[in-house]
Amino acid sequence: MSKAAELLKDYRKEIDEIDEKILDLLGRRFEIVSEVGHIKAQHDLKVVQSKRAEEVVERVMRMAEERGVNPFFIRSFYESMIDEAHIIEHAIGDEYHDKSE
Repeated sequence: MSKAAELLKDYRKEIDEIDEKILDLLGRRFEIVSEVGHIKAQHDLKVVQSKRAEEVVERVMRMAEERGVNPFFIRSFYESMIDEAHIIEHAIGDEYHDKSE
């Protein structure tokens, strides 16, 4: 193994561990999204709540900047995550309304 590869080995291991934690957290986040989707469907609430989405994005952009993370990357990441949440919630709402008809 080259000296560079040896130096990178521990960093890569730590990155892999962080990736696993990120995916665990994303999995839990989408479990909660699913629960929220059921509540919205049962109470006939709109899936897309633009004001809430904007608040989330603004909050995490501020937090990113405080931590030295590119806030524009975080905005893009969260907008994609919120889009996925809306897809999940729409599917739950469609399923709920199909069953109640």
